[in-house]
Amino acid sequence: LATQNRWVLIDFWSSCCASCQRLGIVFERVASRYKSSLLATRNNIDQQEEIAKFFNVRTVPTLILLRDGEIVDKMVGHHAEYEPMKNSTQQMIGVGLRSPHYEAALSSDVLVDFVEVHAENFFADGGASLAVLDQAAARFPISLHATALGLGSKSGVVPQYVQKLNRLVERINPFLVSDHAAHAWSKHNDVLQHAGDLLPLAFNEDSLDSLCENVEKLQHHLKSPILVENISAYVAFSNNTMSETDFLTSLTHRTGCGLLLDLNNLVVNATNNEITTPIEYVSQWLESIPLTVVGEIHLAGCTLPPDGELMIDDHSNHVSETVWQAYRLALKRFGATPTLIEWDSNLPSWETLVAEAQLARRISQEVLAS
Repeated sequence: LATQNRWVLIDFWSSCCASCQRLGIVFERVASRYKSSLLATRNNIDQQEEIAKFFNVRTVPTLILLRDGEIVDKMVGHHAEYEPMKNSTQQMIGVGLRSPHYEAALSSDVLVDFVEVHAENFFADGGASLAVLDQAAARFPISLHATALGLGSKSGVVPQYVQKLNRLVERINPFLVSDHAAHAWSKHNDVLQHAGDLLPLAFNEDSLDSLCENVEKLQHHLKSPILVENISAYVAFSNNTMSETDFLTSLTHRTGCGLLLDLNNLVVNATNNEITTPIEYVSQWLESIPLTVVGEIHLAGCTLPPDGELMIDDHSNHVSETVWQAYRLALKRFGATPTLIEWDSNLPSWETLVAEAQLARRISQEVLAS
C-alpha cells in the first residue's frame, strides 16, 4: 500500500454480492490494461476481514484509490443486504404468513416489517391463494421461502419447479428468496420422486458439488442470489469430510449465495447429539461463519420430547430461551439481519404471533444498541 509513485486500487467485495461479481469483471479488465501504472487488488471481506476493518469498509462493493499510502478517492456501495452493519440498530422483524392468519394480517394494523410465505403454496396458475398473496405483497415486503426444490439432490433441480418459482418471483418481487441445504429428489425405476421432507446431506465434496451446481442453476434462472438454510438433521453420515460450517461457507464462496441462519435447527441438532451445553455449540458454529453471508435469521420453537427421544423441529411453540440466547449471539456476530418468527403447527392467534415478533424486536434493539 505504501508503493511510491504508483496508484493502488482496492476492490472490497463479498461472495454473496451480485453487484460485486459484475464489478469484478470490469475491475479485472482495468487491472490488466493499466498494470504498468496501477496496482490493483481485490479483497474478499468474507476471508480477509481485518483489512476491511482497517479501511472501515461497511458495505460492498467498495473501491478505494490510494497514492503513496494515502486515500485519494473512495466509492462506497449501498447494498444493505450485504452490509455487516455492526453499529446499526436498523432491523426488520417478520412472521410467517399462514392461511388461518390471512384475514387478520390484511386487516389489522401493520406491526411487522415483512411476512414470509412458502413458495409451493402459491404455485397454482390462479385462485384465491394467489389473490391473497397479491394483497399481502401490496401491504408487506415478502420473503419467499421454498421447501421442495431439493437443492442438494444429485438428480438436479426440477425445471417445472424452477419455472413456477421464477414466475412467482416475477409476480410479487420478493426481497428475499430461499430454500434449504437438503436432498429431496431421486429417481426410482426411472420415475422422479420427491421425499416429502428435507433430507440431510453428507458434508463432503461430492455433495457440495451437487448443491453448488443446483444453486448456480437456480440463481441463473432467477437472475439474483438466493439464501440457503441450514437444516435440522436426524442422522449423521460416516463419509463427512468437513464440518457443516465449512460446507456452507464453501457453498457461499463458490456460488455467491447467502445463508438463511435457522437458530432453532442448530439447537435441535445440538440437543439430539446430546451436547451438554447447546448454546456453546451454537456459539462456536456462528463464529465459524463469515460475517457477511447471513441474509436472514429464522427463530422458532418446538415440542419438548420425552427423555431419550429425538427433538423434532416442528415449529409448534414459542421461541425457546436457548434460541433467544442464540439470537443475541447471532446479532452480536452479524449485526442487524432480517429476522423471522416461524410458527407452522399448533398455530397461535395472529396477536400472539405478532407479540413474539415484538419480543424479537426488543431483544434486537437491546443488543444492537449495546
